[in-house]
Parts: sequence; structure tokens; C-alpha cells
Amino acid sequence: RNTVLQDLDLSGDALGSVGLAEIASALYRNTSIQHLDIARNGLDDLSAANTLRELLRRNKTITRLCMDRNTFGSNAVVVRCIADGFRTNTTLQVLDLSSCELNHQSLSILADSLGQQKRGLLNVNLSANQITCNDLRALVHNATAALSAVTHLKLSDNFDIYDEGASFLAETLRRQTLPNLKCLQLDNCGISIDGFTAVISALEEN
Repeated sequence: RNTVLQDLDLSGDALGSVGLAEIASALYRNTSIQHLDIARNGLDDLSAANTLRELLRRNKTITRLCMDRNTFGSNAVVVRCIADGFRTNTTLQVLDLSSCELNHQSLSILADSLGQQKRGLLNVNLSANQITCNDLRALVHNATAALSAVTHLKLSDNFDIYDEGASFLAETLRRQTLPNLKCLQLDNCGISIDGFTAVISALEEN
């Protein structure tokens, strides 16, 4: 019944799927909460995914969602369920999926779902996952419309991006595929002088 609360931080509370379901029943109709932090809560099974999907579908006020450090990324079935929620959500502006064990398959699923989203995200955190150059290609190519408004893209600690990934990102900078990008984090991504040179040279045209 509270219509004033805007920021709800439940990170590190070991909610699990049961606890999330209890809270979600109230959040489905909530009209005030804008920032929801459910990081590090063991939300990695199908039951939790179903609840998250319904939350993303029903709630129309949450603009910032932190789901980091929930290790659902290695389970394609769970990721696909959550992705269904992203597909229909039009309100999220900030999405934190860092340290979720997202791999090639799960990134492809998420890219496809975000690609069908009409409203763009502003801040996306994909740090500390298992992202490679091919994953970046899938994300940018399949979700260009959803990412067109992105101002902050965080890819830190994805150690397998390497120079190939840096070169691809350099090309997106050169072509301004992500025209509103203001902050790009690539620390600890296995990039050498070649990748660095590619990115820096792209800035001459960006």
C-alpha cells in the first residue's frame, strides 16, 4: 500500500525463489518503486526466473534493476524465461547483469529478447561474465534498436574480449552504431596494444 518508497535494496539477503515470490506479489502492482536491487540472492532456478519474468511484465515503474551476482547465466532455460520478461518490458533504463555467468548461449538469448524491445536502455552493466568478441557482435547486431540510447556500457573483467573484441567495438565507435555512448568500460578485458590502437584511432572519427 506504500506509494512513497522509491528505492528498495534487498541485495545479499538470500531470498531464493520463495522469498522473491513473496516480495514480487507486492511489486506486481507497486506504483512508486523505481530502483530495485536483488543482487546476490541465489536467484538461479526456474522458479525464480518465472517470478522475475512476471515482475518484468507487470511492473511499469521500475527503471533501475540490479540482478548482479545471481548465477543464472549458465542455465539456458532460466535465461530464456527471464529474457521473455525483458522482451515485453518498456520501462527499464538501467540494467545490471554483472557476474551472472552469462556465456555465449545466454548472451545470444538476451540479445534476441532485447532486440525486440521498443524502448532503449541507458545504462547496461555486463561486467565479469564470459563475453567474447562473437557475443559482442550478437549483442550489437541483434539489439541495435534497444541499445541505440545507451550512454553507459560496462564490459569490465570479461577476460576473453581480447583485441578482436576491441577492434569490433572500435568499428562500432567509428560508425557510431551506438550514437549516444558516453562511457565504455573495457578494463581487464585482455586487450593489448593492438586493440588499444584500434579503439583510439576510432575516436578520431567519433
